[in-house]
Amino acid sequence: MSEIPQSPLILFVLLSCFVIYTYVIHPAFLSPLARIPNANASVPFSPLWILWKRWSSREVSAIHAAHERHGPIVRLGPREISVNSSEGLRVVYAGGYEKHDFYPNSFDNYGYSSLCPSLNHYT
Repeated sequence: MSEIPQSPLILFVLLSCFVIYTYVIHPAFLSPLARIPNANASVPFSPLWILWKRWSSREVSAIHAAHERHGPIVRLGPREISVNSSEGLRVVYAGGYEKHDFYPNSFDNYGYSSLCPSLNHYT
């Protein structure tokens, strides 16, 4: 029986392939958000673009400009979008998509969540 060679080069190649797939190929081409136009070329890979805009108090104008260029739905980060239409809002917020804990905690009215019906206390 032959032994599998334990080479650092093989390990390096496998690790490189994993990193490239995880941080480049999947977010840019295979993610469900990959079909949404990007506000900046870096947004599939990192949220730094929108974080910088927020830190420098230019978020609103940057998002507005992105919507003017790309339409009513724009990708702002690897897992963040901006929606600027009533139909898009209906699809995203009532369509069963995963939401941050901010939404059910902020829009909880007397134990009833208007945005996340599955989280209602009184059913």
